[in-house]
Amino acid sequence: MSNARNFAVAVLLSALLPTAAWPMSPDGSSALTGTVRDASGTPLLAVPVQVLEIDSDAAVAEATTDANGAFTVTLAPGAYRVAIIVPSFAPFEQAVTVAANAAPLDIVLALAIAVAVDVTPTDELIAGAVTGLTATTLAGDELLDLPTNEEHLARYLMLLAGADFMGDLDEDIMANFVVDGFDDDRLPRPDQISQIIIDPNPMTARGDGRPRIEIVTRPGTDRWRRSVDVGFADESLNALTPGETRKEPRQTREVHVEVQGPVIPNVMELSVEATTSTDERAGNSLRAITPTGQLFSGVVQPLEERELEVGMEVQFTPAHRLDVQFSTGTERSSNDGIGGFTLPERASNERGSDWSFQVSERMFGANTNNDFRVRMSRSSSRDVPLREGFAIDVADAFEGGGGTSRGSDERFGLSFENTLRLEHGAWNLELGGELEYRKDRSVDQDNYNGTFEFASLHDYCLATGFFGANCAATERLVAEARALGVTPVAFDGRGREVPITGVPTTFTQASGNAELEFSEVAFVGFLQADRRFGESASLRFGLRYNATNHSRDFLRLNPMVNAQYRLSERTLFSVGAQLFFQDFRDTERLLRNDGATYETELFISSPSFPDPFRGGTVEIGDETASLWVLDPAYLSPFSINPQASITQQMPGNLRVTLSYTASFGHRQRRTRNINAPFPGTPLPDEILDLPRSERQDLIDRMRPLYPYVGNVTQIESTGRSSERTMRLRIQPRGNLDILGIRLSGNVHYIYRSEDDDNDFNNPYVPEWGPSQRMHSVQSRFQLRLPDETGLVQPLLRTIGRATWEGLSLSFSLRANTGRLYSIRSGRDLNGDQSSRDRLPRTSRNSETGPANWNLDLTLTKDVLLGGAAIDGDEGRSGRGSGRFRRDSSRLRFQARINNVLNRSQPRAYASIVTSPLFGLPTGYTGGRTITLATSIDF
Repeated sequence: MSNARNFAVAVLLSALLPTAAWPMSPDGSSALTGTVRDASGTPLLAVPVQVLEIDSDAAVAEATTDANGAFTVTLAPGAYRVAIIVPSFAPFEQAVTVAANAAPLDIVLALAIAVAVDVTPTDELIAGAVTGLTATTLAGDELLDLPTNEEHLARYLMLLAGADFMGDLDEDIMANFVVDGFDDDRLPRPDQISQIIIDPNPMTARGDGRPRIEIVTRPGTDRWRRSVDVGFADESLNALTPGETRKEPRQTREVHVEVQGPVIPNVMELSVEATTSTDERAGNSLRAITPTGQLFSGVVQPLEERELEVGMEVQFTPAHRLDVQFSTGTERSSNDGIGGFTLPERASNERGSDWSFQVSERMFGANTNNDFRVRMSRSSSRDVPLREGFAIDVADAFEGGGGTSRGSDERFGLSFENTLRLEHGAWNLELGGELEYRKDRSVDQDNYNGTFEFASLHDYCLATGFFGANCAATERLVAEARALGVTPVAFDGRGREVPITGVPTTFTQASGNAELEFSEVAFVGFLQADRRFGESASLRFGLRYNATNHSRDFLRLNPMVNAQYRLSERTLFSVGAQLFFQDFRDTERLLRNDGATYETELFISSPSFPDPFRGGTVEIGDETASLWVLDPAYLSPFSINPQASITQQMPGNLRVTLSYTASFGHRQRRTRNINAPFPGTPLPDEILDLPRSERQDLIDRMRPLYPYVGNVTQIESTGRSSERTMRLRIQPRGNLDILGIRLSGNVHYIYRSEDDDNDFNNPYVPEWGPSQRMHSVQSRFQLRLPDETGLVQPLLRTIGRATWEGLSLSFSLRANTGRLYSIRSGRDLNGDQSSRDRLPRTSRNSETGPANWNLDLTLTKDVLLGGAAIDGDEGRSGRGSGRFRRDSSRLRFQARINNVLNRSQPRAYASIVTSPLFGLPTGYTGGRTITLATSIDF
């Protein structure tokens, strides 16, 4: 009876389960054959294939795929299960039965995401152990309109993450990205991306307070792929910036060529990228008033860059990969440092070159992945001013004379980094560490020529003998006063009388040994554990430690904790906190400005002009050199950073997140002159009537360290700070379809409030006050027009393909209230040799700068030249959706329009009361600019 039942079950399974190829052998056994490939059709090498019993996990046989993805297993007829588990792919399992003359198995492995994220829109919010509960996934159509330029793509994704996207691309922005589970220095092209997961939760053991952006790339292909990108801009396409008399000639030319493909199919892939660009950048408008006239003109700052990158990827097995990358480049820039009040004569030119070599070994396991990376780099640069001689700074009027920027720098770096990720049940562990050696040899000759500072244009005109048309008013005021035997005065921007002295406020000059060789060994380590409690809660906690051989204290761990809880299926709450210590980074400054071995600085209050040493020789010696020192009581600054957020899934697939983050800084780094005239109160105006030697001696005798009269800038950990940010983020999960037009986008509202005690008139009395209060809105919307598949007439379909098919428009809106700023006197009121003292009884940051908003537009047109559409689009002749396989040939046209409405907005206001521009705009934001680009992939 039992045998009959088993036979019946076997017959039933044979009828219901897929049948595999089982060629019979003389002993009655059969050969199970098949192939394993990924979603793009690429055969997968060295994939383990297990054959299990139909009703248990007992393994019957095993095989491994060859270079063609093929496998063969010999075993007795019967019912079985075929199981495949490969890192980076979703687990595969299929039931099969024995039958002769059947087709081989064709197994397609789907790409897996190693993080728990909702891929399809849903109203239910899941508490994930790896990514934050508010994570957003971009895939499919949402990837179509991503910027092709790497920097634009990085900044756009940062906007989606709700993070600040200002700063240097390599140092500040790229640290937010993880590509295929590993940190990377480069972003893949949009057509290489399969999925992007954006987690705005900044609470991580990495300690950087940044969101996390995961990018999952598509698998490689068995064909060579080429692409050419060309960018173009010309001043004839741009609008005139308000206030400027003409459009300065400027052009941009950029060519990027990339070749990528298999050297050994499915084993070794080679990529070569070359970029050359010439960009005559538009700097800030020159807005200055000199003795001879007013200047309001455009600034062109040419930049030439060349870069070559060669990479090789070796896939030993699906679980073991080696990446090798070498890059080198050169850069040359001109007219650096000019714009605003700074005249072209103060410009400098810079040249630099760099290379880096990196080897990364990536190993995957069923529940682990590990990345070991070795990186070596070297860079050099040289900065040379256009003009020699004394520099002249007239407060908020002009900055001319000789250039102050001069030096060279050579840097070498070697680092070893390892990151290990483990998954076990509801736990996810991440352990990482980096050991880095840096060596820097620099020659710093900044301000070796010396700089005079004047409080007003009146003072400069008197000192130079009234040369120039703009000195006529000064000459008249001085002549009238001298006729009456009184001190000549002028009225400042607040209507107060200010004496016209013709004496500079300060003269500063660096000298000594400018060459310094400095090395440092740094270590960073972190451990992070994530625990998931079903689908309702998750907990994250971790530790971070970092130090260098120059650290001042070593016993300082950075702990963090973050909890997420699902209040309901549509409501999610997150709360956490982090303690963050800042390591000591001023060793090089202390070495260079020790006042003896290397550089020394000379400060002279109210010097003679044009010879600052007239009336007596000022020697830089043990009692006159200015230096930097470290407070003996210095301790590492730290901050306590709490955060809380609530996310609500709204009807219509809309997700709304309200978050609060804060940072309360203690023992913050401050620098102050501890040898300033005590107690830092304003000096009497009569001091200017004394001879220079007596005037300087009177000030020096008020110094606490007299007879030592040099400035002593002390680095302390005595400051406080407070920063609070409220952020409202609104974003649809997926696209909205309106009459065939796909609409996607997001809106962020941010309010930031910052306070500290690092801005003071009197160096002996800290002043707590606001450093920033700002409201801002950031938003981006994309419109993709419908395809032509709904049109019946062939002519209309042809017109649709030529015009709106593959056409998208992306709008980016940024708006913010003005920044706070202080009203400055332009004079050294208390003898501490700082000429930016505020007016007496005037609070810090009492004024608000100009608000501004800007709308940018990117128009993209894609044309499919060949190849097939992705799955689900074959019925559209490979065209309709605009979604292409990697083996498609595609032509893209793009126009990027900045300030599309050509709005003229003040950039800032002059804040020094003695300036003839006080209260007036110092310049305007740039007018409309257009950059054209085209790329072809084949």
